Amino acid sequence: MKTFRYFLALVVLTPFISALLIWIHTSIRPPIQRSNLTTSRKNVTLALGVLQTDFSESNKVGQINAIDSEINKYGGKCSCKSQIKLDKKSKERRRVELKDWERLHAGSREPLVRCPALSPFLFIGNGITVQPLTSTKLHGLSLSRAIPIESSGVAKIQLRCRNFLGVLHIPHRDNLRDFAGNNTAKLTIVVDTEVEKINAVLSAIRYESTVYSIESRDIIDVSWMSFHVSIHLHIKKQEVPVLYDPGVSGNINAKVTVVTKTFERHAAVKRLIRSVHKFYPNMTILIADDSEFPTKIQEPNVKHYTMPFSEGWFAGRNLLVSQVRTKYFLWVDDDFVFTTGTRLERFVEKFEHPNVTVDHVSGAFGDKFGRVSDKSKCVWCKRFEFQYGNKEGDCLVIKDEQYYHKVAEFPKCFWADATTNFFMARTSSARKIGFDPFFERVAHPEYFIDSLGKLRIMGCTDVNIMHLRNISNKKYRKFRRTNRITDKKKHVSFKNNLKCM
Repeated sequence: MKTFRYFLALVVLTPFISALLIWIHTSIRPPIQRSNLTTSRKNVTLALGVLQTDFSESNKVGQINAIDSEINKYGGKCSCKSQIKLDKKSKERRRVELKDWERLHAGSREPLVRCPALSPFLFIGNGITVQPLTSTKLHGLSLSRAIPIESSGVAKIQLRCRNFLGVLHIPHRDNLRDFAGNNTAKLTIVVDTEVEKINAVLSAIRYESTVYSIESRDIIDVSWMSFHVSIHLHIKKQEVPVLYDPGVSGNINAKVTVVTKTFERHAAVKRLIRSVHKFYPNMTILIADDSEFPTKIQEPNVKHYTMPFSEGWFAGRNLLVSQVRTKYFLWVDDDFVFTTGTRLERFVEKFEHPNVTVDHVSGAFGDKFGRVSDKSKCVWCKRFEFQYGNKEGDCLVIKDEQYYHKVAEFPKCFWADATTNFFMARTSSARKIGFDPFFERVAHPEYFIDSLGKLRIMGCTDVNIMHLRNISNKKYRKFRRTNRITDKKKHVSFKNNLKCM
């Protein structure tokens, strides 16, 4: 028992003893002979309790690049059971396009910020944003008051814009001994060795963007003696909101538009319209039709858009989404039928829940009475597992009947990467992805592959619709079966830089 008490006392007193030793060390040591620095490197590192060695900026950048290559792209070599074969010229064109894509997206990528151990600087390594051609302070940059330094002498601090996208500016000479490089990419300040004065100067320094770009990154390297820190600035043009007015009533008809694409199945789409208006008589329905001889549909709250013959399914989807005027749209195939289980209000409540952020919510397939056989799991959900590859492309593994986990706020919903063709989506989110018109007849996962990492998708079993495949004809079946599966895979391989899926 006594041993435990001694151990507990030692644990409690250790921080105080360490602080006392540091104070004694800094109080009795000989005066510093170097007048041009705040204090000796040895003293500062001892006060920090660690011996820091000097390292050049090029070495630090090299370390960051090494870590970056280890963490990010093409560090792995994913393997495929069956690789999609592209000819040599296609591979070279894809390589050029991929390089251009990476260049365009470089500014939006979050940087790696290397934080030095026990640095005397306090700083915000990442998170400061400035609009192009405006200025900002280097918020949070200061010297820790816990560092014991001499009150005599001067400190020389250097700041540099690594990417030369802006300049550094100090508006006045208050508390300064000297400075050089004002309004340039490299600023040097000389200040008395008092923490308050140093921090007053550091808080006055501003970064001004000088190169117009809606999104890019600059890095401010700050150096004092052997200590170096980097401040990452995000140069970003401010976006404006895109809002949808639900109208005075704010009812479901003002928030949702039903959209469908049809081809040579006039009877099916007429049946769909009747079922929608049975439960939602005032809801707008948009129809894209690329039949050879389309029969014009003229009904209340229905807009019928005719397209060139056999223009394609995804082309029709693009047309429809471009014409939606409401905040959300409901996608249905033309052979779907609304039932008592097709409760669109339940979809909307997912989007409007204050603690849930989602872009796409799908439903289940049920019978004519609106019943679903099993609501405890999402059997139509899919998960995509992306793996970095090599110059031949990356790998995408599609796992059927799998999801990530249930949505905490909605026990009958599940987070996933792909779902059914019965879904409600935010109009603004879907427009950012679009539908690749290459896919004319048969396509499903391709839209979700393009959405990977961009849309938040969930599948739910508390809303369902009936799928009736009993309306068809020879012309419809002929065109549906002419889809070129091999060409589809080659197109996805090129577009999404995949060697297998």
